[in-house]
Amino acid sequence: MSTNAYHPIFTPTACAAIIGFASGATTSAKFSGLQFTAENLHRLPKTKADWYFFQKTKNYKVILGGIFGGFKVGAKLGFWTSGFCCLKEAFTHSGISLIEKNKFLAGGLSGLTVAISSSYFYKLQPIFLPSRLFIGSFLGLLAGAGEDARTFLSIDKYQDLKYDVDT
Repeated sequence: MSTNAYHPIFTPTACAAIIGFASGATTSAKFSGLQFTAENLHRLPKTKADWYFFQKTKNYKVILGGIFGGFKVGAKLGFWTSGFCCLKEAFTHSGISLIEKNKFLAGGLSGLTVAISSSYFYKLQPIFLPSRLFIGSFLGLLAGAGEDARTFLSIDKYQDLKYDVDT
């Protein structure tokens, strides 16, 4: 089996993991720098050499905090995106003709399923559930509609017309 069969799952998952890593790295690096400064404010350096080592240590903490935070957020975002993509492909190949023809329905169902499972996993308050379900369903519908639009635009409308040049 070629890797083209897994293309609708791997590509969005990899993109989400990379974006999650970048987002988590910047947020966690900033937080690590502030945390280091707050924890060491009681013993600020007095000489120029002490300031050098203070900044050097702080920079190492910022880099490590950014890397670990980036991996953490990237893994979470990649996991939820792969769940969405796997569900969308499962709904698409489910055998129900209405969903197989319209990927926006498969996207909406998988967005709704991911929204329900993430709400349950993160133990959100019930007051947030309707908005979470609406956003998940709506974004899933948009993802599926985008895929339907791409498929519609890639169809060669003139493939049945054959032009005879020799006549």
